[in-house]
Amino acid sequence: MVALTVVLYATKGLPLFSIASIFLLPVPLVLLGSEKGPKILMMAIACVMVCLALSFGWISSIIYFLLFGAISLILGVGFYYKISLMTIFMIGAVSLGGLSYFEFQFGGELLGIETKKELDLAGNKMVEHFEETNLTPLKESLDKSMKEYLELVNSDSTSPQILEEKKLYLDDLKKRELVVLDLVKRIRELITSPMPLFMMSSFFMLFLTFFISVWMAKRFRFGDVPPVDFSNWQCPGIISWIFVICVIGTSYISSSDFSGLVEIMKSISFTMEFMYFLFGLSFVTFLAMRWKLSRTSRVLLYLVSLFYWNFLIMIGLMDSLVNMRKLYIVDVNKGA
Repeated sequence: MVALTVVLYATKGLPLFSIASIFLLPVPLVLLGSEKGPKILMMAIACVMVCLALSFGWISSIIYFLLFGAISLILGVGFYYKISLMTIFMIGAVSLGGLSYFEFQFGGELLGIETKKELDLAGNKMVEHFEETNLTPLKESLDKSMKEYLELVNSDSTSPQILEEKKLYLDDLKKRELVVLDLVKRIRELITSPMPLFMMSSFFMLFLTFFISVWMAKRFRFGDVPPVDFSNWQCPGIISWIFVICVIGTSYISSSDFSGLVEIMKSISFTMEFMYFLFGLSFVTFLAMRWKLSRTSRVLLYLVSLFYWNFLIMIGLMDSLVNMRKLYIVDVNKGA
């Protein structure tokens, strides 16, 4: 497994294998950890780092593999001790996000790059492009529709039905403009507090590595992996209260001089919003399984849910605070 990991690392520079090697690099050690346990896994990670350092250079190899080694450790140990996947993903996303952010800052220091300045520059360019392609055309359509609506209002020959249709279309454009403006605001806030982006990317990396590892474990009969059991993912109540305090605290001290504390609270809030979206999606899965919906219906339900991000966040939060699953089961049993 150590040799296979080193070979996968060596292929990262090849055009056809670079993307595949990124997703496959942690898998051999994940399988080794799920079969042999944490001691053998940590020895294997250390051996890989030494081999990479001797073959490709100390700094670049260790910085590059450190994140993948952490993924191998989290999944390998989690599989070996049969830890629930919810715990693995939540703890893994936070720890890997922090590690990747540290690597990003450390790499910037080594290369003499002002990471905050570069992030602000890239983020502002992204916002400008987004506004040009989405917000500007929407505002132009809104202005044009407003003029047409006023002309129809002032015209004596306009029928009430046409006027109502135009008003509905105008209201729809205003709602879309508010959604886009809110999205632009979120993007600008994420630029100033980039930690959630690192945590989200770490979560997806962990997620993809998990499914590849599960397929490989079943294919080659390695150690057992815990079931996904996504319908039972639920945030502990104490964490939800911390989230509520962070949201209130950010709103309360945003106008004060505690800029560092505000940035930390915003990072926690954005990260928890992403987590609560997953918990809300879990609650939707719970209901879908209780209602015995078909796979096609569940997929459609998930697709619709993606358009109601904020609603799912509230569902995930409320489910954590008042345990809506338990209340639903009690109500169903009473009705029966």
